[in-house]
Amino acid sequence: MEYEAFLDLVRRRRSIRSFKADPVPGEYVEQIIEAARFAPSGANSQPWEFVVVKDKEIKEKVVGLITDQAVHSRKAELARDEDLRFPGMQGPVHEPGFKNAPVFILLCGDPRTKEAYPYSPP
Repeated sequence: MEYEAFLDLVRRRRSIRSFKADPVPGEYVEQIIEAARFAPSGANSQPWEFVVVKDKEIKEKVVGLITDQAVHSRKAELARDEDLRFPGMQGPVHEPGFKNAPVFILLCGDPRTKEAYPYSPP
């Protein structure tokens, strides 16, 4: 890819926080995972697994877990001195914008990588 084409791609990138419920073809999901698989990792260890979730009930459970965690994170943040609080944690906890997405792709890290590549500060 030419530099200008790459720069154009980076400039046009947008964060999406709300999704349509339209079905996503399986081949698109496979292509997304294939692209993500090429993300850099230490010694190309690729310490992750991708879990594709399409079942509505399981997606609702995932959203519930994330929302519950956000509530606990907010409580912990509010326990800090006011001048040290992260500004985004001041308001109420909202359900994630992706809750209506037709497909969730969960990225699960493998903690065994820490044992294989321990961090030792200089």
